[in-house]
Amino acid sequence: MPYKDKADQIKWARETDKGKKNNRMCNWRNKGVNDVNNELYEYYLNCNECEVCGKEFENTKNKILDHDHETGKFRYILCRECNNRDSWKYKMGLKEYADNRDNWNVYYNCECGSVIKKAEKARHLKTKKHNTNNNNI
Repeated sequence: MPYKDKADQIKWARETDKGKKNNRMCNWRNKGVNDVNNELYEYYLNCNECEVCGKEFENTKNKILDHDHETGKFRYILCRECNNRDSWKYKMGLKEYADNRDNWNVYYNCECGSVIKKAEKARHLKTKKHNTNNNNI
């Protein structure tokens, strides 16, 4: 696409859907995310809440594409608060998720006796039910 000047190019990148998409995908690649593609971008756009805590996104500045910094594999769409905390990674058994994202809907047998979806594990570990059942074991 021919641009009159640099300002015209920047305007296109910031104001058009295609420009925004190109910028976001380029930023993900520059940050080390592997396999950046249209499917990942559409998944990101359609995700309306944090996949760890369930908080609804207020704006795109609060929506973060999380990835493994060693392998570059995409993990979750997170809110800024969850992205800044590391504790959720250990609760979720993250290595398993990074290795095989297709298993997100597989059920998890918690030590408290509950059977839950793996994607709900972090939320479940915070619940009173988990703590009550775990104390009875």
